[in-house]
Amino acid sequence: MNKLLYPRLAVQNIKQNAKFYVPYLLTVIGTVAAFYISYALAFADDLPQHTRYAYLSSFMHVGILVIALFSIIFLFYTNSFLIKRRKKEIGLFNILGMGKGHIAIILSWETMYLALCGIGGGLFFGMLLQRLISMVAFHLMRSDTAFGLAISVQSISATVILFGIILLANLLNNLRQVHIQSPVELLREGGAGEREPKTHIFLALLGILTLGGGYGIALLVRSNMEAFVYYFLAVALVIIGTYCLFTAVSIAILKILRANKGFYYRPSAFIGISSMLYRMKRNAVGLANICILSTMVLVMVSGTLALYIGSGDMVNNMFPEELCAEVEYTTAEAASDESATSEGLAAGFGAGQSSENTASGDEPFQPEAMQATLEGELVRRGMAAETTKTLYFFETSGSWIHNGIQIHRITTNASYEDICAVTAAEYARWTGQQQVQLAEDEILLFSPHKPGNTLRLVYMEDEGSEEKLQIYRIKEQQNKVHYFGSHITENVMVVANDTVLNNLAALSQDKGDRLHWLAHIRTDGTPEQNEAMTGGAETEKMDFTGTGRWSSFRFISRDAYEKDTYALNGGFFFLGMFLGSVFLMATALIIYYKQISEGYEDRERFHIMQQVGLEKRMVRRSIRSQVLIVFALPLVIAAVHVAFDFRLMTMLLTLFRLYNVQLTLICTGVVLAVFGLVYGVVYLLTARTYYKIIQ
Repeated sequence: MNKLLYPRLAVQNIKQNAKFYVPYLLTVIGTVAAFYISYALAFADDLPQHTRYAYLSSFMHVGILVIALFSIIFLFYTNSFLIKRRKKEIGLFNILGMGKGHIAIILSWETMYLALCGIGGGLFFGMLLQRLISMVAFHLMRSDTAFGLAISVQSISATVILFGIILLANLLNNLRQVHIQSPVELLREGGAGEREPKTHIFLALLGILTLGGGYGIALLVRSNMEAFVYYFLAVALVIIGTYCLFTAVSIAILKILRANKGFYYRPSAFIGISSMLYRMKRNAVGLANICILSTMVLVMVSGTLALYIGSGDMVNNMFPEELCAEVEYTTAEAASDESATSEGLAAGFGAGQSSENTASGDEPFQPEAMQATLEGELVRRGMAAETTKTLYFFETSGSWIHNGIQIHRITTNASYEDICAVTAAEYARWTGQQQVQLAEDEILLFSPHKPGNTLRLVYMEDEGSEEKLQIYRIKEQQNKVHYFGSHITENVMVVANDTVLNNLAALSQDKGDRLHWLAHIRTDGTPEQNEAMTGGAETEKMDFTGTGRWSSFRFISRDAYEKDTYALNGGFFFLGMFLGSVFLMATALIIYYKQISEGYEDRERFHIMQQVGLEKRMVRRSIRSQVLIVFALPLVIAAVHVAFDFRLMTMLLTLFRLYNVQLTLICTGVVLAVFGLVYGVVYLLTARTYYKIIQ
């Protein structure tokens, strides 16, 4: 008889506290399903052996780590709400004669039921949804092959172990709290609110400094590499600042409002301010969590959405035609050879190169012969080149300094960026614009940096060595991106005459910088024929005799690149939506628990106020204003975070060759509007539940 008593009591307790246990159970089911699916996709045995399909596996490895860490933190956090509501009940059991050992047995049975339903239900729904979610991933990645659909025993085992440990740790923590507190303390804590918190000047100052530091990084970084290096530092500072500001500054503001007697002693203000102030310690942490989770959802989904929608533009900019050939060849020892002509940099930099291609002896690179070789290869395969467009340019790297660019041999500077240089004749031929006449010390500069009227190009072979310096007058500067097919000048492009480019090449020749020759070829072949030409094995079959010496050769198909781009960006978007859904679920649950918990704390207080003459209409108005403030504040702060993060996000997206800032802005606005709508629905449901508890 006694053996069946504890399991029955556990079931009865769960039923009586269904308002708290059902959302918690649904959270366990959701996180279990998400972890199982991410694990199954990361370790799919039927993953096709192609690089583009490996993207999804890599992304879901990240998903495994994020969801595992999130589950540990979040389930511990929500468990604290459960045990707080149960302590009064547990204390009553203890006073009526039930020992703490018996209570521990009941709590253990409750945890066992939760584990069976939560982990079992999560695995069931995970297996059920695995096919649907995998199909979504296939569609986003434009995959023509199904994978990741098999039931994974390894994923089941990993999921059971992880969540079994989490639930067991929650149980042990609950037993610890019950053990160290007396029955009277348990009764009091179950219904106790928070004491009035003190105003912490130090935390307020720390919050202002850290939040200002995070925002400052977002506004002051100068390049995409700087954004990449400092992004997570900025995120950490903003998170710390958010917690500090919600905890300290919000309390200070409420106390300032309370000190205003004319404002405070109005019924609606009195009830709202006093209620929020006395529970602000718990409120602040909850509001900060909601704000941070909301920001994560907005940033992840908007960034990956912009990347995915912009994939088509990325492909079009990179590949104006079906095929792109690129040859790299090293700068000559005599880079400033005055015999260089404006018809192409190859003539000026052709002599004296070391090269991997030795089929033509000591001859310099021959672009005309290379073009003929490629067009002949097309003919051999039953195709023809309809048009061929070529371009020469020089590429180096360095870091931006206050009045110029410092070119390093080896740079670890965070402001590292690519520098593209092209002759005025080549630039005019490529863009179709009229050629700009430039003096020997004049350049056109395309860069967001503002050096003034002159640009200093400084090269130091290593620290302490003598500087090699060139100073050029900037005839015109524009702040926009230019596309050279498979090369995009992310940050700095210099247009100058041959003499300037020869000097620039001489300045950085010790670094091993190379000249580039691009050929964009429009063919009459099918996508399959074009893609078949560009494999590494196919390139090795080509006869490059007569093309001269060069360092490397790449032959790329637009169609192959398009498939890889959509596989990569589609995988990113899938991961963003997947994790965003998990974080959105967590946000809604935190809001629900927070309002339910506060509703029970407020119910007795509001009943007393009604007994002393406060109208129900006034109670409803006070509740509505308080809940509205609690809901609106995290969303508003999250929107501010996203606004400051936008510049960093657009810089990071340039690392993936997405330069359409307007598209990113539209995606961010749409995601913010949709999230705000969902957030509003949660607000309405929570306000209704809160009011029912108060009544």
